[in-house]
Amino acid sequence: MTLRVPFDGFVEAVRRNLSTHDAYVHADSARIIVSAGQGDKNLVVISSSNLPLEEVKSKIHGEGLHVYDGLWSIADDLELLEMPYIGAVSYRANREKTAVWIEAYPSAPTETRVIQDLYEEFKNSGELGDVTFDEFESSAQASVLVLSPDQIENFFTTKRLQGV
Repeated sequence: MTLRVPFDGFVEAVRRNLSTHDAYVHADSARIIVSAGQGDKNLVVISSSNLPLEEVKSKIHGEGLHVYDGLWSIADDLELLEMPYIGAVSYRANREKTAVWIEAYPSAPTETRVIQDLYEEFKNSGELGDVTFDEFESSAQASVLVLSPDQIENFFTTKRLQGV
């Protein structure tokens, strides 16, 4: 079982739910993942932070936990370690305005899939009426961009290094 908490409540959640004084930190390009677990309880407390690694370690240690490199994990934690693919569509909303639609995907979508998902969302919400996919695609003048997890992490890492 996994208890996901905001970073500011991590140490308190560990104290309340586990009888350990150990926390583990794992740094990837996008964030710091903090975890604590207890095998006999089959429980993991997990959180993430965008703070620098040393600041995360210092904060947790300052609140009384021993900090080690590593990551407690059970099967349902995998999504915390995986970045999604992002599909973005820029489209003509009307004569005066363009808009952007964004969706996350667990695996790489095709550009066609992304625009079909946009069409289906608009169709299901009643925004399109009897417009066919082909008519929508033609009138929307859509541009599709798919970002991979690596591209997302590279953008984030670049910003972090620039201090943004």
